[in-house]
Amino acid sequence: MIKSLRSIGIFLFVALFFSGCGIQEVGIGEITDFQINKIDFSGVSFDIVIPIENPNGFSFKLKKIKVSVFSDTTLLGTAINDKPILISKNSSKDYHLPLTIKYASLKNAPMQVLQMFFKRSAHLHLKGFARVTKGLLWKTIPIDETRNYQLRRHH
Repeated sequence: MIKSLRSIGIFLFVALFFSGCGIQEVGIGEITDFQINKIDFSGVSFDIVIPIENPNGFSFKLKKIKVSVFSDTTLLGTAINDKPILISKNSSKDYHLPLTIKYASLKNAPMQVLQMFFKRSAHLHLKGFARVTKGLLWKTIPIDETRNYQLRRHH
C-alpha cells in the first residue's frame, strides 16, 4: 500500500513538472560574445556568451545541446555541447557555452563557417534539441528556429 502511494506521488510530481504547471518560460537572448578556440578540417570549437533569464523559483541544468546548423538550405554541420551548465533560479545573467560544430561536408562548410565568424553575423536555421535536468527528472526541448545572429566581440 505504501509502495503504491509512493509511486502515485512520484507520478504526480513528474506529471506536474512536465505539464508546465506554474513553470514560466525561460528567456534566451542574442549572443553577446564569442571566441574561436580551434579550427581544423573536422570542425570549429568555440565559446559563446548568451544571456539567459530564468524567472522560475528553481535552478536546472542545461545538460546537452545538439542542433543541425543550416545556412540557407546548406547543412553546415552539427553543433554540440555536452558540458552541463547550471542555470540559476530567479536569475538573468550571461552564460558561457562551449560549442563544437562538426562539419557536414568538407566541400563548402568550412569556408561558410569561417565567413560567418569573420562577418560576425549569420542568417541560420537551427534544428535539434536541448536537454534540461532537475534532479532525476529530464526533459528534451525541441529547437527549430531561423533568425539572424549577430556575433559581437567585446575584447
